[in-house]
Amino acid sequence: LNERDDDLFEPLNRFDGDEGQLLTEENYEWGAYSNLDRFFSRLYSYYLEKGFWVILLSRVLNLATLAFTILFSGFLLLFVNWGAIHACGRDDDCDVGNVIFNPTPLK
Repeated sequence: LNERDDDLFEPLNRFDGDEGQLLTEENYEWGAYSNLDRFFSRLYSYYLEKGFWVILLSRVLNLATLAFTILFSGFLLLFVNWGAIHACGRDDDCDVGNVIFNPTPLK
């Protein structure tokens, strides 16, 4: 290497304990990961799920599915009069649409 090439490479900055140094100087070192197994597992998961937007969409759809399940279960438990369904099953002249809906579920 000649002298011009040596000017291209700067030595790495070292942290000597001065907190002001963190705010004023740049650091050219790579950040070290403390848990490489977790890093590579997350990287593989990112690769396996085909990217950020697919992962985000998957999480949003999972939350929407959970919300629908909770709301639909709540509707079935609170607003459907299950006793009327059993009583209406025995009678042929019963209008199921009007009988099974309970408009005041907490009464």
